Amino acid sequence: MTHRTPGGARPASRTFNRLLRITLGAWLSIRFRASYDAEALRTLEPPYLLVGNHTCNWDPFIMSIPVRGPVHFVASDEYFRTPLLRFAFSLVGGIPKTKNVRDTQAVRTLLALRRAGAVLGLYPEGNRNWDGVTGPLYSATAKLIRKLAVPVVAVETTGGALVQPRWARHARHGPMHLSYRLLFTADECRTLSEQTLSDRLAAALAHDDLDAVATARNTAHGTARYTGRRLAEHLERFLFQCPACGRQDTLFSGDDRLGCTVCGLTVRYGTDGRFHSVPSGARGDGDGTGDGDVDGEGVAPPFDNPRDWNRWQCALLEDSIRSARTVSGVPSGDASVLLRNQGARHQTGGRTGRLKATGTGSLALLPDRLVFHYVESGRAPLALPLSGITGLNIQYNDRVEMYFGDTLHRFSFPDADVSVWKWHQALLYAGVPGPEDSTGPAAAATARDAGTAAAPRDTITAPAPGNAGTTHAPGDTITAPAPGNTDSPAQTGGIRP
Repeated sequence: MTHRTPGGARPASRTFNRLLRITLGAWLSIRFRASYDAEALRTLEPPYLLVGNHTCNWDPFIMSIPVRGPVHFVASDEYFRTPLLRFAFSLVGGIPKTKNVRDTQAVRTLLALRRAGAVLGLYPEGNRNWDGVTGPLYSATAKLIRKLAVPVVAVETTGGALVQPRWARHARHGPMHLSYRLLFTADECRTLSEQTLSDRLAAALAHDDLDAVATARNTAHGTARYTGRRLAEHLERFLFQCPACGRQDTLFSGDDRLGCTVCGLTVRYGTDGRFHSVPSGARGDGDGTGDGDVDGEGVAPPFDNPRDWNRWQCALLEDSIRSARTVSGVPSGDASVLLRNQGARHQTGGRTGRLKATGTGSLALLPDRLVFHYVESGRAPLALPLSGITGLNIQYNDRVEMYFGDTLHRFSFPDADVSVWKWHQALLYAGVPGPEDSTGPAAAATARDAGTAAAPRDTITAPAPGNAGTTHAPGDTITAPAPGNTDSPAQTGGIRP
C-alpha cells in the first residue's frame, strides 16, 4: 500500500514495481537487447534525479531496470485523462505535466517526492525526438535541478530511435545501450549557476542516434541492424515534401519503401536507418531482414537518411512561411493562406478528462491566425489568433495540439496522409511559441530544427522533375515552391501496405 507524502504526491507501489521488473523488465531487456553501463548507480542512494535523451516509448521502463526501487517519472498529462490510465500510472509513480506549459503542480510533486527520498526521472526535451537527435532542452530544468539539490545522473540511450522511430508503426528488433554517469553532485546543484547547470546538462544529453550507432558507440554490440516488419510504414508522418518534384503531401509508404505519387521517386528504408536505392523491377524487402541493404542500380536517394531529409524540408517550410509573412504583413482572405489541408478532425477539452470531438473540415494557417472550417454548411469557422496560442506540441505521432486560454484544441488527419509534424513546424515558423524557454546548443538553431540538433544551414534547390537521382549534402542550395494551398490532387487517401 502506498501513502501520500505531505505534498500530496503518491509514491509508486514498490510491490507493483518489483512485479514489473521481473516481468515487463525482463521482456524489454530481451526484446530490445538492452545492455547497461550503470556503475554510477552502485553507491548512489536516493533521493537522486535521472535525466536522459528521449528516443522511444519504452525509455522510462528501460532506464529504470538497473535502478534499485521505483523511479518516479514526469509524463504527459495525456496519459492521465482516463481513470484506468490514471490509476496505472499512479502505481508506477507517474507525475502528470502539461506539455510545453509551465506546470507548478508538477514541480511541487517532485519536491514532495524528493523529501520522501524517492528516485526521480525526467526527460528535459519534454518530447520524444523524431530523428534520434536530442532536441532543445527546457531552460527551466536547470532551475528545477537547483531546487531539488540532489545528485543528478545523466543517462545516454543509444539505439532507441532506431528501435522505435517516433513516426513508425512497428518497433524493430535491434540493440540498445544505456550509459549512466554522475553529472552533478548535490553540492554542485546548490552552488553552480543556472547557466552552468544548463550548459553541462545540454552537453551531457547531446546525442545523434544514427551517428552513434554508425560509429559503433554502442560498443556492446558493434555494428547493429534493426530488423522488423514494414520498416518504412508511416514515414510520411515525418517526411512531408518530395525532394524531386517539390510537392507536399504526396509521399506514401509501404513495406520498406517511401515514394511520391506525383513524380515516382522511390527510396528504400534499410535496417541501418538509412535510405537506399531501389533497383529497377525490385520488390520490397517486406520481411525487414536487411538482405537488401546494399544500393543497386537504382536512382540514388536524394538524402542518406530521414534526419537530413527533414532538415531540408523544414528549411524550405520556414523560408516560405516567413517570407510570405514579411511580404504580405497580416492580410485577410484566402490569398493570405500559408498552409491548408482537408480532412482535419477537431477536438477540445481541458487539462483533465476526455476530449470532445467538435467536427471535421479543413485547417488553414494564415499569417495571424489558425482557422478551422467545418465541413457542415452554415457553421461558423473556428479562428485561433496565433498570438494567443500556447502549449504547442504533438501527441503520439499523429495529433497536433495547443492551448488557447484554458481550452485545449487538438487537430488530426485520420483519413489522410498529412503530417502533423509539418503543421507543428509551420506554426512555430509563423510565430507560435515553442517549448518554454528552451536552451542548449540545439536551441541556438532556428525553429526549423525543433526536434533536431543545430546543424549548418542547408539551402537546397529541389531538382527538376525527372532528376530525382540528385543527392543533397550540406552546402547545396534548395529553393522552396511558392507558399500557399498545399492540397494535392494526387494525394493518396491512405498508407499502402
